[in-house]
Amino acid sequence: MNKLIIIRGPLGIGKTTIAKKLAVELQAEYISVDEVLRDNGLEKDEDYLADDFIKVNKIIIPKINKILEKQYVIVEGNFYFKEALEHLLKETDSSTRIFTLKSSLATCLKRDAERENTLGPLATEAIYNLVNQFDYGINIDCKNGIKEVTEAIKNKI
Repeated sequence: MNKLIIIRGPLGIGKTTIAKKLAVELQAEYISVDEVLRDNGLEKDEDYLADDFIKVNKIIIPKINKILEKQYVIVEGNFYFKEALEHLLKETDSSTRIFTLKSSLATCLKRDAERENTLGPLATEAIYNLVNQFDYGINIDCKNGIKEVTEAIKNKI
């Protein structure tokens, strides 16, 4: 059975880079929650609710279920609402592996500041705190480089 792989974590942790690298290495379909929000007019400056992400789920679930017939799907996002994460799991037809990427707040702040489209320290800290309210799936320490993190994930799939 093909697998749904969910990569979750705070801003600046490397989710997008890791998810895209895994997608290439596993010949998987890649889906970004942030891109779905933006492309469907659901993006907000602040105060997201779990229902906002359930709307995203309803958009991506048919696509995920269709693709899973043939290959892996990697979905990447903050997933700081447990309710939205569990909704996605309930509605997909797959064996799922969830990876929560971990790092220090200082590391996330530094990485976000170095990005072209920085969200700033307040947003980075707020999302860091939301994501770290709960652990889900397998925790992966991101203190090592991208290659080590992707290998650790592939070893757990």
